[in-house]
Amino acid sequence: MKLNHIKQHPYHGKYQTSGGITLYTGWQDDSVDTVLEDFLPKTREDYDIINILKVPTGGGKSLISEVVVDKILDSNKLSYDGTKYKTIFLVCPLKEVLGPMKDMALDIEKNRDDVVVHFDFEERGAESIENYNKDKPINAHKIFVFSDKWAESNYHKLPDCCDFICRDEAKGVNVSSEEEAIDYLGEYKWKGKWFSKLKEFGGYILVLNATPSNAQKESSSFNILDIKVERNVWQKPFLNESHGLNAVTVLEKEQVVKKVCDDFLEKNLFFRYCVMLTGSKKLMKYFKKTMLIKCSTSNALQGLLTTQVKDIIEKYNKELIGKKFTFIDPKTKKEIEIEYKGDLLVPVIKDDDNPQSLRPINSNLADENILIVCELGTYGVNIHNLSHICLLRDSINQNIGKVFIAEQFFGRMKRNLWNDWIYGIDSMLDSDIDLKNYEWIRDTFIDVASKNVWYLKTEVNDAAFANFSSEMPSKTETIKTFDSLVNNYFDLPWTKKMMISTGDSADRNYADVRSAECDLCDNSMFDLHYEKLIKRGHGEVVATGYTIQDIIQNGHTHTRDDGTQRPICYSCHAIESREEEHWRKSDDPKRKTAK
Repeated sequence: MKLNHIKQHPYHGKYQTSGGITLYTGWQDDSVDTVLEDFLPKTREDYDIINILKVPTGGGKSLISEVVVDKILDSNKLSYDGTKYKTIFLVCPLKEVLGPMKDMALDIEKNRDDVVVHFDFEERGAESIENYNKDKPINAHKIFVFSDKWAESNYHKLPDCCDFICRDEAKGVNVSSEEEAIDYLGEYKWKGKWFSKLKEFGGYILVLNATPSNAQKESSSFNILDIKVERNVWQKPFLNESHGLNAVTVLEKEQVVKKVCDDFLEKNLFFRYCVMLTGSKKLMKYFKKTMLIKCSTSNALQGLLTTQVKDIIEKYNKELIGKKFTFIDPKTKKEIEIEYKGDLLVPVIKDDDNPQSLRPINSNLADENILIVCELGTYGVNIHNLSHICLLRDSINQNIGKVFIAEQFFGRMKRNLWNDWIYGIDSMLDSDIDLKNYEWIRDTFIDVASKNVWYLKTEVNDAAFANFSSEMPSKTETIKTFDSLVNNYFDLPWTKKMMISTGDSADRNYADVRSAECDLCDNSMFDLHYEKLIKRGHGEVVATGYTIQDIIQNGHTHTRDDGTQRPICYSCHAIESREEEHWRKSDDPKRKTAK
């Protein structure tokens, strides 16, 4: 994304993808370094282990893995066949979530002339693995992209050996044996058959996973590459509200569905009103908020199935048509009423029986805005502008070892639609903003990334939510960070005006050089005024802006020997004018010049 109101992103790091996307300094750069430092010195005898790169949901796993693959292809390390040409496998648990992996492979191929890409199925200009000839040497790096399901019956079509396997998510490789499955997951039927297949290709195995299981952490079959990730308030969306509810019966769970629909509808209506009020074209792209609901399986005694939840929402939506909601207009501060037209609660099911595309959910042109799932949603799903999530699964058979599964579901909420707040601020400054309207416009721009969590209370769900929420900033933290970024890195339109001094000479016209610092004193007058505005409820940006306008003045053009200007506070300006006799004309010999 291009930045229009700042020269350089303060948190961009040293690595770029093939397509020119810059990684963040800190965890993204560190992830690339950690993988390369682990992979490059090792020989094939050292590959008999599965490496787990722990990167949080929304932390840019696809971008990190693209840079890693690109660096491996560029490395001097020879392939298993003694040539410089490497063989790479990119794997996903489900074919439905292969999209980012395929995008990555095509991006690498597009920007290099030494790569050949093969997909599980022929598409987008890539060859099908079906057409790959093992007996015909290719003088190029080879990248193969496929899903578990495809591999289970087609793995013999792949090269017999590879150099590097990058797997998105750990489903199917959470444990290394049946015993571990029983100990850690409470499952008596081990589902890890693809685990052994991965090792047969002899390559370095890297699994990208946000929440390693207890088995992965403790088993000698896994190596956790744990990347330290700060809370990164400047990057993350914020947790606006959370509701852990006790609901046991079907009727009680129906009421939960209605409550979350009420909340989703009310926040949606107000957000849309504010977006229209700003007139921002950037915000109009994100006009539609969406919700994800995860339901019980068919064997849950008191659970709600996907079809039941869809039916509840559709019937409740009809009941709500014509209801009037009361809000306070953020601009005028007057009470307004908005009547609900019946267009903001439109559910759709995605499961084996309903193989829906996510495109309608992610499109502003489609009405569907509530995705109801059973198994899907834990991983590999990127729903745009996801503002609400509801976990309706509360089976008493939940094994505490599966906390990571519920945590993965909550992790869908870690993506910031702006990428980070620097991009959000940059988009906001494309709008015509004055200081008096800054705060409600700012709040509308951050509301795009507001997250609201609803879940049924169980030991597993409570533990998962505690882990998730500890990483998420609050709205208050986000506003404070947002304002700090605005003040530190952006030139604001309301503090940089052209001013004209008194006098009839053209050289007495000068630009506004006011800032938050007085050139002559310890800034005590500025600080006093600023603190008064903060106590009156203004945020950092507004308080700074008003203080600059109220307290800081321009020093006269000729107050320095070199003719330059400087910002000085009202008090210093008054004292200087009196002591230096600055009321006199600039050519008056009695007028003194500031040192």
